[in-house]
This record gives sequence, structure tokens and C-alpha cells, in this order.
Amino acid sequence: MYFSILRTVDETGQQCVSKMDINQFAQRIQQPAKAQHIAAYRERYLLQPSAFSSSDGVDVAQLDLGCATFVHPAFLFSRNRDGLISRKHYNGVIVLQTLPLASTEKAEKVRKAVSQQPQTLAAFLGIDAHSVKILMRATLPNGDLPQVPNDIQSFHAHAWQWGVRVYAPLVEHCSGRLSLRNAALSQQRFLLSADAAAFFRTDAVPFILQQPHQMPQPLTETPDSKRPATAQLSTLMAQRRFHLLLNELLRKQADHLSDEQLLPLLGEACCADGLAEEETIHQAQCFFHRLEPDYVRCVLHNVYDRSCTPANAIGLNRLQEIALRLEEFMQRRYEVRFNTLLEQLEYRCRHSSQLHFSPVDEHVQSTMELEAQKEGINLLSPDMTRYLRARPLHFNPVQHYFDHLPQWDGKERIAQLAQRIPCNNPRWSQLFRRWLLGMVAHWLHFDERHGNQISPLLVGTQGCHKSTFCNQLLPPELRIAYTDSLDLTSRRDAALALNRYLLINIDEFDQYRESQQAHIKYLLQAPSISVRRPYATTAVTLPRYASFIGTSNRTDLLTDPTGSRRFICVNITAPIDVETPIHYEQLYAELLHALYHRERYWLDTSEETYVQEQNQSFEQLPYAVQLFQAYFRQPTPSETGEWLTPTHIIERLQKYSRIAIPMGQINNFGRYLQKMKLENRRTRTSRLYYVVEGSPEVS
Repeated sequence: MYFSILRTVDETGQQCVSKMDINQFAQRIQQPAKAQHIAAYRERYLLQPSAFSSSDGVDVAQLDLGCATFVHPAFLFSRNRDGLISRKHYNGVIVLQTLPLASTEKAEKVRKAVSQQPQTLAAFLGIDAHSVKILMRATLPNGDLPQVPNDIQSFHAHAWQWGVRVYAPLVEHCSGRLSLRNAALSQQRFLLSADAAAFFRTDAVPFILQQPHQMPQPLTETPDSKRPATAQLSTLMAQRRFHLLLNELLRKQADHLSDEQLLPLLGEACCADGLAEEETIHQAQCFFHRLEPDYVRCVLHNVYDRSCTPANAIGLNRLQEIALRLEEFMQRRYEVRFNTLLEQLEYRCRHSSQLHFSPVDEHVQSTMELEAQKEGINLLSPDMTRYLRARPLHFNPVQHYFDHLPQWDGKERIAQLAQRIPCNNPRWSQLFRRWLLGMVAHWLHFDERHGNQISPLLVGTQGCHKSTFCNQLLPPELRIAYTDSLDLTSRRDAALALNRYLLINIDEFDQYRESQQAHIKYLLQAPSISVRRPYATTAVTLPRYASFIGTSNRTDLLTDPTGSRRFICVNITAPIDVETPIHYEQLYAELLHALYHRERYWLDTSEETYVQEQNQSFEQLPYAVQLFQAYFRQPTPSETGEWLTPTHIIERLQKYSRIAIPMGQINNFGRYLQKMKLENRRTRTSRLYYVVEGSPEVS
């Protein structure tokens, strides 16, 4: 793997292009050739940090390094015959960088934290010694890299966002933040730095990404609500303004002021300049690292409270003041929403690397109350509870996922997914498509009068990845609504699960007795659920989301005497492919496209007949039927049989075999005889069947 090195060689700005493998690059970082120039730059940065943004955005003339050397790890450059520099080869290397930290010690702490990730190719200090550069790799599932420029651009953008999601929590844990402005390929560069303790791992684990077909939505920090009615500033602009204000204070009067005296003056200047309170607090906590973070927050909040409180806020009673201050506090510090699928409150902190929402439990609520009380809000637990119940926005993860799907690219992926299951059913791909369409249709409530009544049953030996395949059917964003450990014997829990889960795997389907089959049939066809929630006084009607899939190691697992049209049983002949990545966005975009074009998502009469015929080999024959086949048969045209009722046949079977037949099988024996299509006729009191004793071998 080679990196491109672009070096300015004279005052005209002419650049020299060279390449360097990763081992040479590591040696240049750990033992720089021009350490004195880098040291001079770092000294200037310490004197005036606001004059420098970060190493990839610095004006080279401003550095006065004599020779600025830029590293481009994503591409290998070359110079053509006309002297123009162009991209030659894509390496799949992604550059992440942190915003400048308060000290070199904190930057070294970040470097140590990220180096423990197996995906980290390199981690070292930037040229300012206050930021950290993180290198990682990404490849396609087959180990190759895209070659078309548009594919390279979208692939690199998605890989960069994956890197941000992985490394942002680690950097945040070390009181740092990742920069979100170097995602473009043109910005994936940095000045050659120096770090004797730089980390390198040549065998780093690459990120595996399916080739995306469009650019992702850009990552932006969550907006912050603040009291001054000024426009929001970007993170970079806010950081620059903070340092400019800080340097102005240092220049005028900070020589004789301590940190405790300087902090409120800085807060007043930032508030007057329109900086958000949370942004000011974060920057101040990085700069005043000798002070406790809670002390910095308390002082700055009091300054903002005093400087930015409207004059007409006088005259509010205590309850009004608490309600308004609590609402302002929550909107400034947190995002809260109510997940309608999981029926739970979720939150995430604003201006942090917490990209995902987490449940609001008692511990989280107590933390919110304590943080509010630190800011002087005299609230009680009931006040916070009322706010959390009344104010959050409703969020449906299913609807949100399908609203943000891309357009279908026209490539068939449902059939490819079905072909991962090797079986001897020639119509499996078609039936699997019907089931997937029905699953998505009922998630989106295309049909509220019926449930998704069909359910695949994967039958195979242990180790053929049946359960793993079932888990992989849902995209990662919705996989929290998957379960394979539901107790169907608890009717109330099973009914609530129809509203709580999107996909239920009935693992080891054969463990359920024949007496429980009726309840399973009800769950498969129920369009909605009428149930009383815990601690509730009345029953409510809830929509159904869940679809079912099952697995088993046994082939004799169906016991319904009337037929099994609701199950699509397939016998797996080889291990299922669970290694090839699934392009979930395009898979579900194809399903959505088919539904919007009115493709049928239920089985018609011919398909139900075919399913019942295929399921006969998976039916479990009761004792009564096995005994009947041993002692009775349908007479041939040349034979004379006798007309017997099911009761008379059972009496003879018990007499001949001396085996006690279970009562449940006796009650359903007539249904089994009808299913065997024996000649029969109806009398006034019962139904008679035309049979003859003895097996065909004996006769």
C-alpha cells in the first residue's frame, strides 16, 4: 500500500509528486527529517491557536515551513505528459481527525484509545500536536475496491461515516470531538507530522461495505437552542470565534487575571457575540482544563442566564418559572422522543458524539434531574416525569426507515436472498417472495383486516445457519424488533409480542405440542390485538406488526389434521449462505417498489394447494393413523369392503393393537380419514367410511 506525497518545492507553488509505502511513512512520522520546522509551527500554534484551523486547512504561506509536505493516503497520484497531476489508483484509506484538544497530553490519550481498535491502521498526533489523525481501511465484500469515480466517491463517503460512528464515542470518552468537515475526497489530506509514539498496524481489519449507489446524507451536529436570537453558527466558526474572543481578552487584561476571574468575562463576551451556551461550555472546558467541568458549566450558565434573560421575564410564579426553565434546559441539552414501536422513551445528548438514542430509565432520569438542579432549576422528580410524558415527539422506526430508503436500482435481490437457502422446492423463491412482501405490507399497514398468515419453516440439520439467516432478514436499524425467544405458551405475552416485534422466529418449532397448534394458528392470522396492558384498567386494541418464521431439525413437525396451508416448509439440503453481505436498503426498496405497483403479497388458491401438497412430507402421523394404515386400507374394485364409523374403526384398532389411543387423536380421527380421501357417505347420525381390513402386502 502506497501513499501519495505532494511537496511544494519553490516559491512558484510547483509541486513534486512521490509515493511512500506505509512502512516508510511510519518511519517518517516517528523520525521526521525536518523536526525543527514542525517544532517551530507547534510553538506558533501554542501562542495563537485561533490563527490555525487544522493541518488540512492551513495556508501554506502562513506556516513558513520552507517546504510544506502533504500526505494523500486515499489515492496514488501521478503526473501525466502535460505535467498535470491526476489520480491513478484508489487505496480505500479513510482519514479521520479530531478537533484541537486542550493539550498534547489529551491528544496522546485519544491516540492510545483509538489504537486499541482492530480497524485502526494508524494513529498519530497532527502537526499542531493538539489533534489526532486516524487512518483506517475499507473494502468491498470480495476484498476489492471500486474503480469508477462515482462509485469511489459514494463508497468513500459511506466508509467515512462508518468510521465516525465507530471512533466518535472513543474520542468523546477522552473529552475530544471528531471533525465532521473532511469527508470529501479532496479534503482527505494532512500535513506530514511528527510523533515518536505514533501507532501503526499493517494488518488492520478493514471495514466491509456493500457498494452504495448514492451519496449518504451528510453528518451534522444536532442543533442547539439558545437564548440569543441570532443565527446558529457552524462548529468550525464557533470554535474560531471562541478563540478570537479568548485571545482578545488575553491581549487586553488577562495577564493579571486567574482562570476563575477570566471565565465569567469570557462567558459575557461569547454570549454577546451570539455563541450558543453549550458550544461555549464545551470550548471552555477544553481550554480551562485545570478547572472542574461542573464548575465551568455552572459559571457560564449563570453568566448566560444573567446576560440573556429577557427583561419581561419578571412576574412569573414559581411553577411557571420551573416549567419554562425546565423546557429550555431539556431542549438545550437533550433530544427526547417516544418510540411507538418499542413503547419507550429514548434520548440522546445534543452536541455530543452520541449518534444513537438510548432508553430513558430511572438512572437517566435521575441524571437529568441532577444536571438541571446544578443549573439552579428548583425542580422535583414529578416535574421531570410530567415533562417526559408530555413533551416528547413520537417516532416510528419502521416508517422512518422506509421514508428514507433510496430509489430501487432495478436489480433483483429478493430472488438472490431466497437462493441462499438450498432446497429441493422448485417454487421456493416465489413463495419466499410472497412472504417477504406480506411482511413489509403488514409493517406499513397495507391491510389492517388480515395478518401475515403464512410462515416459512426452515427444516435442516444443526449447524446449517437457520437461526442466523432468520436474524439477518431484518436491517440493523430494525433488528431490535426481532426475537427468537418468545414463549408462545403465555397467551398474554404472545399477544403483546404481535405489537412489539417485527419478526418472530419460532425456534425449534417441533417443541410445541399438538394442543398448542390452535393458539399458534390464531397468532398467525390475528389482524390486531385486544389486550390489557400491565397496570391498566381497560383493554386496548393494538395494531399488529409481527410476521413469523420457524426452524426445526425434525421433518415430522406438522400436526394439524385439517391441513397446513399457513406454513411453507422447505428441507435445507446444504448450509445457508450467511457470509455474503445483504444490501438492505436496496432489498427493502425493491419490496416497497413491488408493493406500490400492487404486486400480490398473499397466496392464491393454486399456491395454497401446492403448499399443502408439499407439506404432506412434513406431517406427523398420529398413532391412530399409523394403526389404521397397518390394519385397514381402501378396498380394490374387486374387493368387498364394509361401511364403518370412525368410532368402530377406533375400537377395532385398540382391540387389534392393544394400544391406548390418546383422546385428542380419537376426536380428530374423522378429520384424518377425510384427509385420506376414503370413500364415504353421510347418514342421519354419523359418517361411514368404506374400508377393508388388512394391508396390501397381506392381501
